Amino acid sequence: MKDNYVSIKSLRVDYLQNKQALTALESVDLSLAEGETGVIIGPSGCGKSTLLNILAGLNSRYAGKVLIDGRPPVSGGETALILHITLKKQFSWGRRFLSCRSARGE
Repeated sequence: MKDNYVSIKSLRVDYLQNKQALTALESVDLSLAEGETGVIIGPSGCGKSTLLNILAGLNSRYAGKVLIDGRPPVSGGETALILHITLKKQFSWGRRFLSCRSARGE
C-alpha cells in the first residue's frame, strides 16, 4: 500500500469577486494512503466543491501542491468527475463498486 496516494500541501485558492480577492481555501493540508477513505464536510461556502474540483482536475488555478498518485490532477483522467450524471448516481456507483470489491474479498 502506498503512502500519500492523495497529497495536498499548503493549498490556497483565491477568486475575484466584484474586483476583490476572495479566499476560498487557505492552508489546506491533507494526505490519504491508497485505499484509505476520507470525508469532506463543512457548511455551505466553505470550499468543499472547490477542493473536489481541484482533485478532479477541473480547477488548476491554485497555489500549493496537489498530487494524486504522485502526479497533479488532470481533467479527463482517472480523477475526473462524471459530469453528465447526478452526484447521487455517482455516489451509488461508488457504493456498488465497493460492494463488488467486498464480495470478491478485496
